[in-house]
Amino acid sequence: ALHMDGMPYKGTVTTNNVYGEITDSAAAGTAIATGVKTINGAIGIDKDGAVLPNIREYFAEKGKKTGIISTVSITDATPAAFGSHTSSRSNQNAIAGQFITNNIDLILGGGGSYFSTDLRNVATQNMEYDLITTKDELSETDADKILGLFAEGDFPYYSQGYSADIPTLEEMTEKAIELLDNDEGFFLMSEGGAIDRAGHAMNIEYNIGETLEFDKAVKAALDFAEQDGNTLVIVTADHETGGLTYNESTGGYEFTSDYHTAADVPIYAYGVGAEKF
Repeated sequence: ALHMDGMPYKGTVTTNNVYGEITDSAAAGTAIATGVKTINGAIGIDKDGAVLPNIREYFAEKGKKTGIISTVSITDATPAAFGSHTSSRSNQNAIAGQFITNNIDLILGGGGSYFSTDLRNVATQNMEYDLITTKDELSETDADKILGLFAEGDFPYYSQGYSADIPTLEEMTEKAIELLDNDEGFFLMSEGGAIDRAGHAMNIEYNIGETLEFDKAVKAALDFAEQDGNTLVIVTADHETGGLTYNESTGGYEFTSDYHTAADVPIYAYGVGAEKF
């Protein structure tokens, strides 16, 4: 059984965009981060282009540490919605620039190619980030602000094998909790981004493998929350990808699409305030 399935509060969520259409990750990520539906492609802005404050910024303004993690490019749509505001999810160089100046304590994932040498210099020299690029550096660091770029683009699928330099989502999540935990509290968004990729690829082996890897990160969060006693853990998805369904005639599961679908996604909650879900 998955650790997330054991969480006490469970429900389902519809994911349509502001026009009731099948969403993309930009609109869906924005909805999760800000509570406002928007148009496909938009990051942290509403359908009219107005900037929407997000939950990570809200906590940062209250003096809490914040972090964003993904196994794909950290500037990809979902993590971007927690760290930037732009009219197009394609503006990944601009998103990277906003990340560095938008008061995020911890940034871990892929997408190193979007962080130019100049931007890395700004990050390390002006914004006091510790730039790390290997799993060993992650395990050893205790810096206050960390920019961890472990791949030029997306991480490979876990079942394809990670190089020795790439940390797992579980390892990144455990380290992030260790680094962010403080008396004032913290906010962390940790994404198993390759689950979506596997759905687009209509590859059930990768889909299962990435979901199991994500569930290990869920366990890391739940273990901390149980010990801490003052933490809320929410697990959800920004949309379904691939239309995975059970075929009774063949007795197997199969994908019905290589894109997002309108299927409801699950939501799970544990800890302080979880009953509100």
